[in-house]
Amino acid sequence: MNKYLQFTPTLPFEENRYVGKKIMVVAGGPTTDKVDWEKLDYDYIWSCNNFYKNKNLKNKEIDLVVLGHTVNLNDYDLRKYLVDNETIIYFEQQHLRKQNTDEYINFRKDFERNIGDLHVEYREKDGVGIRLTAFALCSGADTVYLVGHDGYTREMKATHSFDGHDGLQKGATYTDYGVWYNAVIKSFNYLNEIRIENDVNLYNLGEGHEENIGTEISEINFPLTDDIKKIIGEQ
Repeated sequence: MNKYLQFTPTLPFEENRYVGKKIMVVAGGPTTDKVDWEKLDYDYIWSCNNFYKNKNLKNKEIDLVVLGHTVNLNDYDLRKYLVDNETIIYFEQQHLRKQNTDEYINFRKDFERNIGDLHVEYREKDGVGIRLTAFALCSGADTVYLVGHDGYTREMKATHSFDGHDGLQKGATYTDYGVWYNAVIKSFNYLNEIRIENDVNLYNLGEGHEENIGTEISEINFPLTDDIKKIIGEQ
């Protein structure tokens, strides 16, 4: 690992598990349901938060997830999924707001052998998808695909692929398109730096879609190949 990533030494993380592999990072933005990413060749799926609510993801074996403070850790469907698939679970303590709750404490006890704490040295308002991708880029993987880390249209619309809401959620602090635009551009530049440093193939599968702000960076620095475009199409 390098300067971009720090993690606890007790994680359920097999050394060299991901070396030379292809990791599919699936976030909750609209392009997760708009492109046929499942047809690509990959070894592992990583995801986050309410991934199990997506009709396609809930039937797939997710290798690793990061769960944030908005996730209901008592949800029966979530717990059943994690048990059935023996998924590796990470919490980002610096982004979590429920460490002292019974919900969190009991969940941690129930899934103790599969839980670790992840700390990525990056903080921007566009969320966990970027940090999870940074983790993947530092894991020894040969190729990292990212789908569903998009942003919004200029009208601040984007249907969430996990939760189904369209646009900003109630109580959102940042409601200006320019703020989100700047955040996503900064994040994709950050991923490009890590891609170069670790010599990893990185592909933004939402490239070209209206909500996918990162297109501006990826199509210049790590564009989709014609073969990938042909495979993923548009659902």
